[in-house]
Amino acid sequence: LYGRNTSGGAVKIVTKKPASEFHGYAQAGFGRFDRYEVSALVNAPLSDSVYGKLTAFHLDQGEGMQRNVTLGRDIWKNEASGVRAQLR
Repeated sequence: LYGRNTSGGAVKIVTKKPASEFHGYAQAGFGRFDRYEVSALVNAPLSDSVYGKLTAFHLDQGEGMQRNVTLGRDIWKNEASGVRAQLR
């Protein structure tokens, strides 16, 4: 177990720190139920001793995996966005 008083454990996420060289990527994907995902990362030196990194993503599922006929809407429809910035 990781952490005190955790009955099922805990998840520890450690991200890579910004580096001194410039690099980045962008990617996109699509799938069933009108799902699409996009993400991008840029790592850049801001000065001789300061480095920065920006990461962003968005995913959207246009249709839900099931239809609730009583309420007249899709259910289990995923949509999420996020941005993270780091300085070192």
